[in-house]
Amino acid sequence: MKKRILSLLLVMLLSLTLFACGEKAASTTTEEAKTPDTKTSETSEKDMETEIVEKETSYNFERTFEVTDTTVTFEDGTGEVITLNKNPKKVVGFVNSYLGLWDLAGGDIIGRIDSEKNLPEAFKTAEVVGSMSTPNIEKLLSVEPDLVIIGSKYSKQMDMVDVLNANEIPYFAIEYTGFADYKYNMAVMCALTGREDLYTENVLAIENEISDIVSKIEEKEKPSVLLLFNTTKKTSVRLPNSMVGEMLETLNTNNVAENAQVSNESTTIFSLEKIVETDPDFIFYQTMGNHDKVIKRMEDELLTHPVWKDLKAVKNGNVFELPKDLYTYKPNKRYGEAYLKLAQMLYPDVFPITE
Repeated sequence: MKKRILSLLLVMLLSLTLFACGEKAASTTTEEAKTPDTKTSETSEKDMETEIVEKETSYNFERTFEVTDTTVTFEDGTGEVITLNKNPKKVVGFVNSYLGLWDLAGGDIIGRIDSEKNLPEAFKTAEVVGSMSTPNIEKLLSVEPDLVIIGSKYSKQMDMVDVLNANEIPYFAIEYTGFADYKYNMAVMCALTGREDLYTENVLAIENEISDIVSKIEEKEKPSVLLLFNTTKKTSVRLPNSMVGEMLETLNTNNVAENAQVSNESTTIFSLEKIVETDPDFIFYQTMGNHDKVIKRMEDELLTHPVWKDLKAVKNGNVFELPKDLYTYKPNKRYGEAYLKLAQMLYPDVFPITE
């Protein structure tokens, strides 16, 4: 049964010495459950301040996070509070972008899915235990893992939970939208691997980069933006609670589709008439699937439409395609780069592009 902690009103902030001193720390409250999104985008969370002290890190998470000498207790992507033993040696992962986090945390694996896209180079020799959508349970059990990393929004992977529990195999179901989730999941993973130094390097340093970018635009007038998500079948609009939507909101912009949001979903129906009505300063678009086919459909249905050329963003040359490696897939260690590139498009007077 899921263990939810909703009654606490105060966030406990304790100085945590994970590895140098071995003290136990806790910061417990729980944010409301996140609503499922598409497979490539998800939800946002409050910004969190982190103070770096030599051999000591202060965490301020609005989710359960407790560390002892031998265990890590935390809230996984389903909202369940679980406890895992530190230093798992036989790890299997079913989402490559999540294995990217495990790699940054200094972890290793023995099993992976059959795709090498976005898979860390060091993990490519691991044994294949099925695909992301079709896990091979028999193969998984044969490698006798002591930790399985899955995605909380992937139904076929969550279907394995009963089997994992029956075989007493620990698992980490991950929810990962934007930088706040990156930060939390990396804290858990670095605690599991005993590599707090990698948390400092791969999270806190990046957080400082983002904070520096934001500090330079705090007094700037908010530009209006539209974020489009395109497949071979349709165009939809991404809202501020999507991964890139969260980035744009952090960068002091006004998402013109925000008032069209009627639920906690991060994508809403595309309406060219509404876009003409709001006439945004900037239009950003993402693609998923066969790129040539996606662009061809966009040209046929959108880019050649008579009203498209009259949009302010089009006239001013402020229509940008966002590269998949930074804005469709998780940027992980490249979050600072992802924020900077958006800032260069939005505020070229503040962030000029240099060779």
